[in-house]
Amino acid sequence: HKKNQGVGASIRSGLYYGLKRGFDIAVILSGSGKTPPYQIPDLLRPLYEGFEFVQGSRYLKGGKLLNAPLHRSFGTKAYTFLFSLFCGKKIKDASSGFRAFYLSILRDKRINLRQKWLNSYELEPYLLFKVLKLNYKFLEVPVQIVYPERDKEYTKMKPFRDWWRIFRPVLFLSLNLKK
Repeated sequence: HKKNQGVGASIRSGLYYGLKRGFDIAVILSGSGKTPPYQIPDLLRPLYEGFEFVQGSRYLKGGKLLNAPLHRSFGTKAYTFLFSLFCGKKIKDASSGFRAFYLSILRDKRINLRQKWLNSYELEPYLLFKVLKLNYKFLEVPVQIVYPERDKEYTKMKPFRDWWRIFRPVLFLSLNLKK
C-alpha cells in the first residue's frame, strides 16, 4: 500500500490478489523472519492430503521455539489457552503466523475479511477462529520459530493495544458481536 494500513490490510490485499488471479493456495509467514521459509513444504503437504487449512505450531512434538523471551513464550501459551476456550476447539498454537490454506475458503460468505476492523493484527485470529468454527479440515504441523538475538527487535507489536487487537476477534466472534 502507498500508506501503511496495517498488517491485516496487507495480508488481505495479498490474499485477494491471489484469489483474483486464480491461485489455489496462500502461505502466510512472519515478516519478522522468525519463521524460516524452508518449512513451507511441511505446511503444503497436508493440503494435498485433504486438509484445507494448515497452521504451524511451535508447541507440537517436533516443533521448536528458539531464543524466545520468557514473557513471549508465556503470552503465546496463555493466548492459545484462551483462544481454545472461547473457540471451543483445542489447538496448540493459536498465535503462530505461519499457515497455508486454500484460497477458496475466502469465497465462503460467512468469512468476511473486508471488514475495516480487521486492518491490524485482528485479521489472522479472525480467519483462524472462523475456519475452526466453520469446521474446515484443519491441521497443525510442527514448525520451528526462531526469535532474533535479544538486542534486535522481534516484533512491532505494542503491549496492551496490540494484545487487545489480537484477542478482540476471539471475544467478538465468540459473543456474536461481529461476523
